[in-house]
Amino acid sequence: MGKHRKAQRARAAGGADSPLFTVATTDDVLRAFERFDPGVGWETIGPSVLPLLPRHTPSPIRVGTPIQAMLGPGILVGFGIDVGPAFAGVTRELVDGWGVADADVVATSLANVRALASELPPGAVTAVGLSDGRTVRILQSGAGWASTLLLLPDLLPRFFGPGPHLVGAPCRDVLLAFPPDTPLDLVFDLVGEIAWADPAGLVASCHRHRNGALEPVAAPLPGGVVALDPEPPDRPRFVS
Repeated sequence: MGKHRKAQRARAAGGADSPLFTVATTDDVLRAFERFDPGVGWETIGPSVLPLLPRHTPSPIRVGTPIQAMLGPGILVGFGIDVGPAFAGVTRELVDGWGVADADVVATSLANVRALASELPPGAVTAVGLSDGRTVRILQSGAGWASTLLLLPDLLPRFFGPGPHLVGAPCRDVLLAFPPDTPLDLVFDLVGEIAWADPAGLVASCHRHRNGALEPVAAPLPGGVVALDPEPPDRPRFVS
């Protein structure tokens, strides 16, 4: 973590236990999976399927082979069934049993995000001042899918304006928008700090948003050098 981490975290994030962010408890997740019936058909399951951005650690609950797709601005995603406080992974075995194609899962999941986003008021965004005078805006859906808006960047102006912004998704239900002149080490430090405070946090990344379009931004290395790959080699990507 860089020099900005402690000051920015204290003022803006406070980690996963901050009042600004909510994280499901282990008991909540286990109860949700106990209620989940994977045997129901696609017509019933389809409306609950959402894309899942890559986690920084593997899910402790993993059954079968997850399906994956490269979506949006080059993000490798998996897919999950919304069971309340968590997502049950969409696996090859489930898809074959439903009798649908992977493309149907992808299209349905993105359509579900669009439908959910249309019902979320722009007021779901909270503005928080950073210690250097900048303001970070925080979007939470309350239902665990805010991060998936990175896959449909044309929806971002509704919540953050046309930009430009630097955006990052540290958790399933947290999307951060920074001013475009925010130092990249500050952005990656804050996104990474929040992500690693959440056991189900996402791979730290940053994208530049302008007028509904996204482009990935590489993480800076010490001395101001920009990495070609924004993720260190010792942090694998898990999409379930």
